[in-house]
Amino acid sequence: MKSKKITRIISLFLCFCLLTGIVAVAKAENIGGDSQDIITDILEFKQTQSNTKNTQEFIDNELVAKAGTGAEWYVIGLCQNGSYNFSAYRVALENYVSNNEISSASSRLKLALCLMAVDGSEDMISELVEDSIGQQGIMSLVFGLHVINNGYVSENFTAGTLKSSLLELQHEDGGWSITGQYGDVDVTSMTIQALAPFYSEEEIKNSIDRALVFLSERQLDNGGFGSIDGACSESCAQVVVALT
Repeated sequence: MKSKKITRIISLFLCFCLLTGIVAVAKAENIGGDSQDIITDILEFKQTQSNTKNTQEFIDNELVAKAGTGAEWYVIGLCQNGSYNFSAYRVALENYVSNNEISSASSRLKLALCLMAVDGSEDMISELVEDSIGQQGIMSLVFGLHVINNGYVSENFTAGTLKSSLLELQHEDGGWSITGQYGDVDVTSMTIQALAPFYSEEEIKNSIDRALVFLSERQLDNGGFGSIDGACSESCAQVVVALT
């Protein structure tokens, strides 16, 4: 499975999501800056923070050391934004998966996406995916659909069955959430991202359009967005990617 199968829109979000605060500082005076400039700012910040000289050294040191425990969004993003050698990271991630019990189904699917990006073990990817889709509520369906959207062929699941499952979970207010009967901004945005490749289908279009109305109604007076804990940059990042 080639890293190019990971869609660019997902990779950009995964690269930026946890760093939107840094982006806001770096580009505060240049809101319309090119996305490549933002990527460069992020990488320069992380290299300074980790005392590495360039992106490859950042991968081989900082990201390898954190394989399986927080490096994945960076790796998936970098797979779509440059030509880097991920062989050391791939070995480290496969070792992590082999030697640790990963209780969260959503986390297992996240690691499967990352292994797909770095051409990891197909057997390991299959084991992670087949044991995880639908095993932890809506997020395991969302991540499962991302995996299938990016080229994985499941023995037990199809894009069609996962789409149907997600549509059944949409609330009356147009949103989705992990629990309860009312939509959550973050979960709604992430579900839209997974369903977006099928927007040309009438049922999916109607569902997404309802969700976009939900997001519009939840926008804060200052233009931002929030979730359970109030306004935050991650909610804004999720909505931006959903809109793209």
